Amino acid sequence: MHILKRLLLVFATACILMFFSEFFFVNEDPAFHLVEGLQTEPLLATFGLLEFALWYSIPAYIFLIAVGYFSVNTIWGLILAGSFYGFTLEGVLVWQMYEALPFSISWTPIGWHVLVDVLLGWYLVSSILSRNAYWQTAALAIGLGLFWGFWATWYWVERQAMIPTEFALLAFTVGSLWIVAQLVLNRLLPIRFTTTKFEMWGVGLLTLFIFLVQIAFVLPIGLLVLPPLVAITFLGLHCSKRNEQDQSVLSGLQGGATIPNQLLLILTPLIAAATYSVYYHLNPPSIITELLPFFLMMAGFVVYGMALWKTIVHRRSKLSVEQRVLLK
Repeated sequence: MHILKRLLLVFATACILMFFSEFFFVNEDPAFHLVEGLQTEPLLATFGLLEFALWYSIPAYIFLIAVGYFSVNTIWGLILAGSFYGFTLEGVLVWQMYEALPFSISWTPIGWHVLVDVLLGWYLVSSILSRNAYWQTAALAIGLGLFWGFWATWYWVERQAMIPTEFALLAFTVGSLWIVAQLVLNRLLPIRFTTTKFEMWGVGLLTLFIFLVQIAFVLPIGLLVLPPLVAITFLGLHCSKRNEQDQSVLSGLQGGATIPNQLLLILTPLIAAATYSVYYHLNPPSIITELLPFFLMMAGFVVYGMALWKTIVHRRSKLSVEQRVLLK
């Protein structure tokens, strides 16, 4: 696989993951800063958004390396590979994974970044697009838009809400970047993601350097949290690789979605802007936005635990039974 094609895949994946991580989530500071920049210096704000995506290329690269190296082709393997992405994002590039232990191990590294960014935003969207069923794509896009517009109200208790026109500007800007990145990803699929040892060592050492400077010297507790999580996740992926075909999910995603089918994704920012406007003017009380993080946090712990069970304990038990049968 040519390195330029590989880097294009990494950047497209980074843009998709960034969209669901920062803007579908409506992370206050990045979202508000982008809206402010688009209103005052749109060109500079656009370059800033692309620069932001470059930072996301680090955890995206780690995620894709894990998918390719361990030949991830099951939901459990994808959860563990996605956990590498979530842990890198929240435990290396920033320190949020350590602010409310042990709950912050799941929320948001697994509860949002794995479940929403990876499983929903990166895998499910591409899988549905590849079917070229317009009604399925439209249903997905509308569903995402409804949730986005509703979920975007979660921060209203803590700070002043964006007015509907500002949210629409945000939604269509980052939504357009997401659609372009999805077009690129679809163009590259199916693909076999293989990296050189130099790349793996380079990405690994860069991540280690950032962790030491950004986290370890400032929050030493990170040394007690991140390395064990990385080790057990690595073990799970290693155990699963021994029993999986030499083909990753990247080879299984067929791509081939038509451009008109993919352009239906524009319904997501359109519906989100309309939904947000309705909530803004009606301002109904909503306890769901307060409860959802708890449920996603618990779901994160559950799916991560199940992934480890399926890849380590269950697989080893299955191997042990097979070995006893062979011995007989």
